[in-house]
Amino acid sequence: MRPVDRSFALSLPILILLHACGGGGGGTTAPPPVPVLPTSVAVIGPATADVSQPVALSSTAAGTAGITFSWDFGDGSSSTEASPQHSYAQPGDYRVRLTLGRDGATVAGTATVVVNDTARLRGQLCAKADGAGWCLLRATPAATDLVDLAWRSATQGLAVLRNGSLATTQDGGQSWSSYSLGLLLDGEVPSRFIETDANTGWVFTDRHLWQSLDGGQRWTRMTAALEGGASLLFAQPAGRIWAPALGRYSGDGGKTWVARSLPPEERGIFTHSGHFLSSYYTAAGEPAAPLLPDGPLWWWDRGQAKRSSDGGATWTTTAAPTACPTFSVDALPPLQVRGSSLVAHVGARQDVDGTRWAFCVSTDGGASWRAQTASGLPLVTNYTGPKPSLYTPISSEFVRLMPAGGGWVLYGGIFRSTGLDEAWRPVGLPGGYTVYSLLAAPDVNTLMLGATDAQGNGVVLSTADGGVSWRAQGLDNPQVLSNSQVATRVQVLPNQTFAARGTRSFIAPSGQAFTSGDSPSWGGLRVFDKANALALLQPNSVGQFMPATGAAVRLAAWSDSCGAMRHLAPASALRAWGLGDSNDGNRLCVSRDGGATVQVLPGMTLVQPAAGGAYYADVAALDDQRAWVVRVDPATASSAVLATTQAGDAWSPVGVAANLQAAAVKVRDGQRLALLGRVPGTDPSGSCVSTSSDGGQTWARSCFAEEAADLVWQDAQTLWLVGQPLRRSTDAGRTWSTVDIGLGAQDRPLAAQFVTASLGVMVGDRGLILVTRDGGATWQRQARVTGQRLDGVSFIDSKNGWITGDGVVLGTGTGGD
Repeated sequence: MRPVDRSFALSLPILILLHACGGGGGGTTAPPPVPVLPTSVAVIGPATADVSQPVALSSTAAGTAGITFSWDFGDGSSSTEASPQHSYAQPGDYRVRLTLGRDGATVAGTATVVVNDTARLRGQLCAKADGAGWCLLRATPAATDLVDLAWRSATQGLAVLRNGSLATTQDGGQSWSSYSLGLLLDGEVPSRFIETDANTGWVFTDRHLWQSLDGGQRWTRMTAALEGGASLLFAQPAGRIWAPALGRYSGDGGKTWVARSLPPEERGIFTHSGHFLSSYYTAAGEPAAPLLPDGPLWWWDRGQAKRSSDGGATWTTTAAPTACPTFSVDALPPLQVRGSSLVAHVGARQDVDGTRWAFCVSTDGGASWRAQTASGLPLVTNYTGPKPSLYTPISSEFVRLMPAGGGWVLYGGIFRSTGLDEAWRPVGLPGGYTVYSLLAAPDVNTLMLGATDAQGNGVVLSTADGGVSWRAQGLDNPQVLSNSQVATRVQVLPNQTFAARGTRSFIAPSGQAFTSGDSPSWGGLRVFDKANALALLQPNSVGQFMPATGAAVRLAAWSDSCGAMRHLAPASALRAWGLGDSNDGNRLCVSRDGGATVQVLPGMTLVQPAAGGAYYADVAALDDQRAWVVRVDPATASSAVLATTQAGDAWSPVGVAANLQAAAVKVRDGQRLALLGRVPGTDPSGSCVSTSSDGGQTWARSCFAEEAADLVWQDAQTLWLVGQPLRRSTDAGRTWSTVDIGLGAQDRPLAAQFVTASLGVMVGDRGLILVTRDGGATWQRQARVTGQRLDGVSFIDSKNGWITGDGVVLGTGTGGD
C-alpha cells in the first residue's frame, strides 16, 4: 500500500489525549469528551496483494468514535466499516479512498493497492520471491535442451539447460527442481558445468568463467580474459584449468591466467587416466568430461612420450620407443594412459601372413617400451571398414587399455584381451545394432558402446561379463540418428551403473531414458487469457500456446490446409488469419474455430510460377471482422494493402505504398496503418517505414541506415521503431527522433508491446527486458532470468504477461516488478 495524495501522507497513528478541565470543586464529574473529526487520515494496509485474497484495510482513525467511514475500493465496491476486508477479482493498481464524516464535515485519505496475480507462478524460477518478477517456465530437462549433465551418484544428478537454468534431481531423474543460473550470471548462457565436490563448481559460459563455493547458490565471475573462448575448458579438482582454444592456463581456480599453449591438435595432451585435451577434440577416458583427475600430463610428441607434473609448464622426455614402428603424426591421438601403463601407438607391422596392427607399450611410465603385435585383430589387407585407413594408427577413441593389461578394441568388430600378452578375441554382439563409438571400458569385463538399433534409435549397449550378455538401453529418441547423434558421453558410477547422454537425450543411472523436449522459437504470439493463446511454432507451423506452462500443442490443420506457415494474426481465441506457402503459391487462410479447421480464402492464393513473383508479406488483425494483408510486387517495387471488414469473406484494396518492399504491416485502427520494409535494390541492412493516417490513400515514408526488428503503435500518434538505435515518432510516422535509453552494443531490442498508452514492454537479445510506465519517457531494465534471445511479448492486462524467445518462455503476474 503506498499513499497517493501528498496532502495525506502515510504516518504513524497519533494518540490524542483529551483532558477535561473542571472548575475546581471536589467531586465534580467531568462531562464526556465530544467526538472530534480528525484533521487528516492515512489509509493502512499491505503494500501489495494478490487476486482473490482478502485485503485487510484500516486507517489512523479506525478507533475514533462518533464519525462515519466511507470506503471506495477503486473497483466499484464500497464499505462503511471502520476496518473492512476486500478481495479484488482482477489484477491492477487500485486507488482506495477513505472518507471520514461528522456533522456535515469530511476529511479523506487515499492510497494505491497493487493487486498482482502470482498464484500460477509460485514454484517456478522467478526473479523475485513468491512468484514475483519474471519467471522462467518449462525449466526441466524434459522441457528444454540439455547443455551438460553430471551425476553425483545413482540418484543425485545435475543438468545445465539451454534456457539458462540448472536442474537437480535426488531420485534418479524421476523429478527435478531448478534454479536459474541466468539470474546469477548476468544473463549469460551456460555452456558447460564442472563440479569438483558438492559445494565447489565452475560454469563456463560463452563469455566468462564463474565459480560457486556454496553448491551453486551464488556465483563469482573469475575472469574477463575468456571472452569468446570459454565454451571449451578443462579442470582438475586442485584448481588447474586450461582454455585450449585461447592458449591460457590457470593454477588457482581461474583467478589469474598465464599464456600456455597446448601442443598441435593432432597430438594433444593426455592425463594419467587417459583424458585427452585439445582445442578441438575430447576423446578417450571415462568419463570423457571436462573434469579431469589430478595427476601428471602426457604429450606424445612425434614418436616420443613427454611428461609434465606442473600443468604443462615444463616437460620431461621419457625413453625413446625405438622398438616400435614410426607412423604418421597426422592421425587422431595415438596415446592411451592408465597410471604407469601407456599404449603409445597402434600401427602396422609385417607378419608372416600379412600386415597386422601392433601396439607400442610401456608398463613403467615410459621408462622402457616394447612392440606388441595385436594378435587376433583383423589383418590390414582383410579390413574393409571406413577407418582407420591403411598404415594409419588406430585412433585412441577405439582402444581402451587397462592398468593391469588387456582391454578392448573397436576395429571392424569388438575385440577383447585379458592381458598385454594375450591374444585379442572377437566378442559377439546382439543382432540388429550398428555400433558407432566406444564410450567406456572400466575393466576387461565391462564395455559400453554407442549404437543404433534396427529402427535407427540411439542406444547404449553394455556388457559386464566380457561380452557374454548384453543390455541395450534406449535414448528414447524417435528420429533416425546419424553417427554424430548417438550416445556421445557416458559417466561410469559405482556398482556397475552408468549414465549416458546423446545430442538430445540421456539415460539416468536407473536406466530410465529421457528425451530433451523441443525448445521452439515462437512468432506472432497472442495471449487472450490465462488459458488461451496462439503462436507460430517454428519452423512453419501453428501451435496452441499453453500460458500456464509455456508448452505448445501443434495445430496440424494449419499446415495441412495452408502449407508452411510464415505469419499468423490471431484476432481472438477462435478467429485467426495466417499466411502459408504451398506448392501452388502463397495462401491466405483463416480459422474460425480456434484452429480445429482451416480454410483457404477463395481468390487469395498468389501463384508463383517463377522467382520474383508477387507474394503476401504479412497479415494483421484488429478483431474478428477486420484484417489487413500486404501484397508485395517486386515487378512494380510496391506494396499493396488489402483489407476486409467482413471476416474475410471479401477483400478490397485500400492503398499502395510505392517504392517499398514491405515485410510487416501494423494497424492501429481502420485509418492508421504502418508498413516496415526496405527500398528495393538498396542495402538490406537498412529499413524504411511507410505510414498512412487515412486508411491507405496517402503514405509518408522515412528510411534509415540500420535494420529495424519491429514496429509498434503506442497510441494514435506515437510509433516506435524497435532496433539499435531505438526511434520514436509522435506524429504518426511523419518525423522520427532517436531515443537513447542507455543500451549497450549487445542490448539489441527485437520486439515490444504497449499494453496501455503508458505501460510498455520491450525485449531483445541476451534476455533483455525493459519496461516503461510513463509512456516511454524512461525505461527500466528488468532482472534477467535467461540469457537467451527474446523476440515475442504479449500481455492480457497490466500484470499478466508472457515473453517468448529462442527456446524459452517467461511469465509474470506482477507486470515484471
